[in-house]
Amino acid sequence: MMTNGRRMLIGFVATSVVAFALVLAVTARLGAGADGSSGFLTFKDAANGTSLSVGLADAGDARGRFQFAVDDVGLFWPADVATVDVKSDSSAIVRYEGPGFLDAAARLDGTFGYHETSGDSIPVDLRLEMQVNPDRITATAELWSGGQQHHLVDRRAAPDADADLDSILAAIERSDWTSLYGWVYADARATIEQAEFVAQMGATFATHGTIVAVDRSGSVRYGDGRAGFDTASADVVLTMSSGGAQTVINATASLVWETDRWSLLSIAPDS
Repeated sequence: MMTNGRRMLIGFVATSVVAFALVLAVTARLGAGADGSSGFLTFKDAANGTSLSVGLADAGDARGRFQFAVDDVGLFWPADVATVDVKSDSSAIVRYEGPGFLDAAARLDGTFGYHETSGDSIPVDLRLEMQVNPDRITATAELWSGGQQHHLVDRRAAPDADADLDSILAAIERSDWTSLYGWVYADARATIEQAEFVAQMGATFATHGTIVAVDRSGSVRYGDGRAGFDTASADVVLTMSSGGAQTVINATASLVWETDRWSLLSIAPDS
């Protein structure tokens, strides 16, 4: 007998999403306006790890405000607002020269570009020169401070997610939780050790049944990258077996691009 339902996925979602913060951490990082509606766009340099969020909205407090993050240096931001000269839909110039701040102890997030200040900053002089293509979400920027120059070039497009998604789904189908842990995005892996992840996943599925198959039911969909990071999602079907009955569960797999591969954010049941 085969039934449609989500009850047998509850343990999986609770383990891989709630307990490990695969969705909650992302929600906290995205916040309001992550799609660019707040007027901010975020850019990252895949080569050196720098990131820059800047407000380009025609009106409101966001315009001309920016944060420039540099690995092993810290987080810079201005005391005032930068000038924004929008020349067309595909060209904007952002310039700033004046006082600013540096938080050398800020927590920098290389995946989502969500940075947390430590509350301990020092005054510095800043100079920013930035060329933005708002239409294609690309940019180049140079920041000078304390005699040092930091640059950003964003960005090459992330490759297709098909191969990495297939590897993730294959690990789930095999109940290979060690391999699946390796595919989880870095911020989430930092919250739980591999051994605990493997143990909890194994215990969950021992209670709720055996995975028969995990299949894609459509093509991969891609985000527009306006939040400064690339995302992909796809509809998947999990077939579970327990007590001689099979349950088909429709779900959505969500991925994020991390430097050189697509990583797992979540697999959640469809609403």
